[in-house]
Amino acid sequence: MNDGRTVYVAEEHGDVNLPLEQILEGATLRIYQDVSDKGLLSLVLRRGKVTIRATSWIGLIPINEKMAVEVRPRVPVNKLEEILSSVEGFDPVVLSGLRQYGQTSYSNNSFLDLIAIRLLDLITVVANNGLHFEYRKTTQHGPGVVGSILPIETAIKQWTGGNRRIAVSASWQRTIDTAPNRLLKLALARLAQIYGNLHGRANTKPIFRRVAEASLVFERVQTDEAMHFLKHPLLQDGNLMVEPRRGYSDAIRLGKLVLSSSSLSIRESNGHLQLAPILLNMSVVFEKYIRGVLRGISLGDRVAVIDGNVDHSSGYGRRQMYDNVQAPNPPRMTPDIVVSRPSNGRIVVVDVKYKPLSGLPERSDVEQVLAYGLRYGTAYVAIAYPNRKDEDDSVKLVGTVGSVQLWVLRFNLGASDLSNEGKILCESFCAKLLQ
Repeated sequence: MNDGRTVYVAEEHGDVNLPLEQILEGATLRIYQDVSDKGLLSLVLRRGKVTIRATSWIGLIPINEKMAVEVRPRVPVNKLEEILSSVEGFDPVVLSGLRQYGQTSYSNNSFLDLIAIRLLDLITVVANNGLHFEYRKTTQHGPGVVGSILPIETAIKQWTGGNRRIAVSASWQRTIDTAPNRLLKLALARLAQIYGNLHGRANTKPIFRRVAEASLVFERVQTDEAMHFLKHPLLQDGNLMVEPRRGYSDAIRLGKLVLSSSSLSIRESNGHLQLAPILLNMSVVFEKYIRGVLRGISLGDRVAVIDGNVDHSSGYGRRQMYDNVQAPNPPRMTPDIVVSRPSNGRIVVVDVKYKPLSGLPERSDVEQVLAYGLRYGTAYVAIAYPNRKDEDDSVKLVGTVGSVQLWVLRFNLGASDLSNEGKILCESFCAKLLQ
């Protein structure tokens, strides 16, 4: 293990109590460029003091060679599993299906530990049920024969070598050095790299030991750092390994999640990868989740819930900001959600904000959604927020701006029954905004 980083823990959108003397070098912040460029953390000036604050990214964020921040979700981890299992873009089998392989009790609300422990549990299942294997054709030449003699190849070898006692033979050999196993081995290597660099943090040592033990299962599997195994047909999306090899499909999907996060590569000035983060943008997750919840709206006629970030055949996907503009890359309007009910012509534009609402929506958020409403020709706009108390309406009118009605949607991500929370939102949305 390396000397390790000191890990500081914070909640999403919460302050991070980092010692500034360890991240300041004169007037320069000693923070990895990727962390700054991608907005993983933010700097806030408040009462004459500079504070580092977490954003909507959860997981492990390396700051520099000495420090890392683990940002934990406000949503309980068990609820996060349930949310991810129903979000488009996250395979529903991965997290919901993991429960059948055993429950793990969590001493904290760590997304990083959730991923690591789940993958380790699945690899235990995989090992107990037998590793995936393939038969590969191998050839050899010599005085002995393994498998079947290849007559043409033998004749050529004897003629060119001048030795009539040499034979060329072929056989099929069983091997566990397969694409699925290479993926799992590299995912474990990534986890070993992460946990081997962390100190002073609960669960680090026991998880690191489990990773080391699990890695022994794949000793006879090659390490493919270039990840050529991802091109194998068995690992293509929609064609992942299925049973009877219990556990493999879920382990592969989770292993892909670990490896895909490495694209957010945090590197030292020498270009060497220091600590591959495992991160999740909760703003993106919440947006996709609310879109999925609203697609549960049930009326007597058709209601379309459209992703406004992409083109859509209905014309209610993303649009150019201006009707007539001559520019090479004209700006676009990309509302998070557009709800359309063709039978009465009702259009509702929804913008999703992953931050708690206290009081009235912020002016900048209101101005943004009003601009969307103007561009989409509707008098009904709404902003969705991830907090709701039992006494709060899930759909409430804030007020009118000219002829446009501004509504807020509230959804409690920590509700004991998320399905019922979604039902409440859909019913109220239909009654107040689609009639």
